[in-house]
Amino acid sequence: MSHSQIEEVLHKALEDTDGATLTRNAKVANMEVDILQACNGKTIAFEIKTSNFFDGLGRAMGWKGSVDSVYLLIPEKILPSKQIMNEIPSHIGVVAIEYENDKLKFHLVKKALVEFPTQILEREFFFEHSTVYPMEKHTTPSLVSPKALRILRYILVHERTTQIKIAQEANVSIGMVNKVVSILAERDIVAYKKRTLVLLEPYRLLNEVSWERPMPKLKIRDIYVPFTKDTHETENYLKNTCAPHKIKYALTLFSAANRYSAYSMRYDTVYSYIEPAGSVSEFMEQSASSTEKGMRIELFRVDTPDILGEAGILDGFSVCSPTQVLIDLSSYGETGKDAAVELYRQLSSRK
Repeated sequence: MSHSQIEEVLHKALEDTDGATLTRNAKVANMEVDILQACNGKTIAFEIKTSNFFDGLGRAMGWKGSVDSVYLLIPEKILPSKQIMNEIPSHIGVVAIEYENDKLKFHLVKKALVEFPTQILEREFFFEHSTVYPMEKHTTPSLVSPKALRILRYILVHERTTQIKIAQEANVSIGMVNKVVSILAERDIVAYKKRTLVLLEPYRLLNEVSWERPMPKLKIRDIYVPFTKDTHETENYLKNTCAPHKIKYALTLFSAANRYSAYSMRYDTVYSYIEPAGSVSEFMEQSASSTEKGMRIELFRVDTPDILGEAGILDGFSVCSPTQVLIDLSSYGETGKDAAVELYRQLSSRK
């Protein structure tokens, strides 16, 4: 089904709500929302996304404070994982769209602060077969592909730049830069001031990446080292074990952030990327413990070659670049997000 068909059905169904005022393509926080409903002193924004859930989520987060609740309506087949669903803010609800045999039905997946109209959930909507069109194809590029991440890392470091400079310095095509910048501009993360591209919302940019690239999905496993006393000894163990096996590694998260920040971030675990991922078995042969005792190492797989390619040597250890650490911290949960904010502030003050 097309976006316009779903919107038409939703609008007609909402018209049955007593005392409700509906506005289509309403402006909310300088962005258009598909349908805005005002009823009993509460406002609900309804946003339909047929191909890109995270685009809708980014927009919904920007509407916080402007409306009481937002409901994202998406096809059931593109529902995000339960882990992502659990992290969605309370003012945002999710409704799955089920479509089969010319029948459409709405199914509540996550409730927002204001209840979704129950009369809509209880009904099935029918279509003449001749009026049904194929679901719109997903054409928006991912913000976490290797090339897109290269562009985002550059923008984080260069808050005022141009698309040509990004293409040249990040070694990507101007077409790819244009696609990524267009997405960021639509979400009010960047904007043009005369001919200069300006980063307006660095934390929203980091947040967008965290939704699509959560660090737990990259985790390989934990290793416990019982014979080291602290993180420094454990980092040395990691480095010395990698060397003879020609295993590449790069410290990240809090293990790396403390090396870039004057702000002390306490941590009792070592965090590192490792390549190849299969080399974990070699680590286990070297470790004296297979139980959860001793100092812990969290190992992550490398999802883009730039992670190791841009890593540098600090204090004798291979450490991810500052921008990669920012992205990883923001994708590691609330504690990581707090550390990312502090690290970004310090890095920005040095420019």
